[in-house]
Amino acid sequence: MRGHERRARAWFVVRLVAGLGYLAYFLEQSAVKGLPFDRERLFAWIVGALAVTCIGRPWRRCLQLVIDWIPFVAVLVAYDYSRGLAENVGMPVQVTAQLNVEKFLFFGQVPAVWLQHHLYRPGVIRWWDVPVALTYTSHFVAPFVVAGILWVRNRTRWRQFVARFVVTSFAAVLTFILLPTAPPWFAANRGYIPHLDRMVGRGWSKIHLDVADQMIHKGRLVANAVAAIPSLHAAYAFLIAMFFWKSIKRRWLRPILLIHPLMMGFTIVYGGEHYVIDIFAGWLYVWGAFVVCGRVERWWRRRKLAKAADVDADEFDGELVDLSAEEAVPALS
Repeated sequence: MRGHERRARAWFVVRLVAGLGYLAYFLEQSAVKGLPFDRERLFAWIVGALAVTCIGRPWRRCLQLVIDWIPFVAVLVAYDYSRGLAENVGMPVQVTAQLNVEKFLFFGQVPAVWLQHHLYRPGVIRWWDVPVALTYTSHFVAPFVVAGILWVRNRTRWRQFVARFVVTSFAAVLTFILLPTAPPWFAANRGYIPHLDRMVGRGWSKIHLDVADQMIHKGRLVANAVAAIPSLHAAYAFLIAMFFWKSIKRRWLRPILLIHPLMMGFTIVYGGEHYVIDIFAGWLYVWGAFVVCGRVERWWRRRKLAKAADVDADEFDGELVDLSAEEAVPALS
């Protein structure tokens, strides 16, 4: 076995041991402090796991890890500051406009109110509250986990995913600033519609993970309360489904990818977090991000191919010139 092969295998063993140790530490911390459902801790854990994969590899990969994950940090910071920026801009919060559209689409009914009236009972946790809690929490987990796996396995696909995630997110944040919109629970608190409870996390107590519900409640204290349109919960779930749509070769299996975004749509409406039109808006933003990023990527590929073709043409012309010169010598002699 060659020296570099032995070193590669040794570093693989080191990464494996470090990875198992990191996993053990993660499980121990989760047992003490609860699972990391808040974005900051989850983000830190994922980056830490990716850092383990860099052990024994060139320092450039570690630097690459830091640089590559800056867009996600920028998205989180932009979202956290969107409420303050919206207040500084001074745009009025829209409460009734989207409510009127919702009633028009559903013949005078508000789906959030209808669902809670028929499916929700205060103090009684039904079986469906568990998948509702799991689905709602996946919003804080799924995009970062998908990005982490892609970063390790396929950087080209990772770049494509990040581009669509960032375009969707910043377009949404800009909308939150220029057009702050109230969710159903906000309208209910002000008497525009019947009372709604914010209870998407209560299903966690059914499986004895109350800490997850506490994390959701904690996140609400710092979240932008008037950032309903577009729904990023709906957008991120739909983005993941669209991104992997063509990766599934058997087309009849592709609709399985829609289970998560549809379940997310049900969850956030049932929980009084969003109107249905908020979901449609989130899906529309994702579609727009795919169109924009797709066109930019195609333009970039054409540009690289054209540049490569020019280089090949120059080299080919040089060969012709040299060949002509070589052939000219014996002809003159």
